[in-house]
Amino acid sequence: MAAVFNSMPMVTFAQNNGVIQLTGVASRYVAFFIAGLLVLLGLFPMIGAVLQLMPKPVLGGAELVMFGTVAVAGIKILAEAGLHRRNMLIVSISLGMGLGIAAVPQVLRELPQALHNIFESPITVGALCAIFLNVFLPEEFMELEEDDFDPEASILQVMENPPATETAPSLKR
Repeated sequence: MAAVFNSMPMVTFAQNNGVIQLTGVASRYVAFFIAGLLVLLGLFPMIGAVLQLMPKPVLGGAELVMFGTVAVAGIKILAEAGLHRRNMLIVSISLGMGLGIAAVPQVLRELPQALHNIFESPITVGALCAIFLNVFLPEEFMELEEDDFDPEASILQVMENPPATETAPSLKR
């Protein structure tokens, strides 16, 4: 549909998740209403000119909040999935690979151009790595040495019953 009207490709953006997390509204009807409103406002160039007057720091502040909520939503998903050894291994390797490509893009210079185009995005590398590890890393790896250690319970126990500290004997001369 976007190609028919010679417009930008239509994709979903992560900012939408951030807005949903902030407002708590995920209704399609609200989305359709806002979309219609934006189309209507797009017919009046003066409104676009007024929005262009918005200072860049204001827009940056809004982006900071939205992308921050996207990151927190991702952390929340990870926490709900359980951060046992298998999941921590998958997340850490995927993040490391993605950040590695972002930090040192020269590592891909020897790849053929077709593969270079695919793997030059850190998000693609991290996502493919996570999918690959999730499929091929055995589930029983998770159960090998997983214990029932609950860090929050341990901290509360120490706070409620602090260990008796031994005082050092005074040195007399």
